[in-house]
Amino acid sequence: RVFATGLSAVRGQRGAAWGVDRVFDPRVPNFVKELLELTDGGVDRVVVGPASEAAVQQAFDVAGSGAVVCLFSPFAPDQDIRVSLSRLYFKELRVVASYSCVAKETREALALIEQGVIPVDDLVTHRLGLDEVGPGILKTAGHGDGWLRAVVYPQR
Repeated sequence: RVFATGLSAVRGQRGAAWGVDRVFDPRVPNFVKELLELTDGGVDRVVVGPASEAAVQQAFDVAGSGAVVCLFSPFAPDQDIRVSLSRLYFKELRVVASYSCVAKETREALALIEQGVIPVDDLVTHRLGLDEVGPGILKTAGHGDGWLRAVVYPQR
């Protein structure tokens, strides 16, 4: 099963349409408890997208024994996060940091896109010209008006 959390209702709806079994709002106080009950004690793998301490702590909260927690987004060089080493130790968690991909993975991703396995048209909700970049960045960052991702076409 695949579970996701997110602050954007638009992204949550997209996730459900792409096969995510359940999307949780991490601001709801009991979501960790509910997810732990659904998974009999925690998930096997967690990918943390946002570089926020709250997201990392929630990842450790929902990770089951022996789980892998992948920190995907980089943090600011001067940003420290408190981590309970006891929790990591007794849950036997593996923490992996990953950022971007290598050329081989990029080729594999492009092949999946070409084969129609990855619905890239669904990932892009707006297409913009150069004159729309400023407002587009603000709307995409704030998830305004159903924005998920935007692509800029300079020739527009």
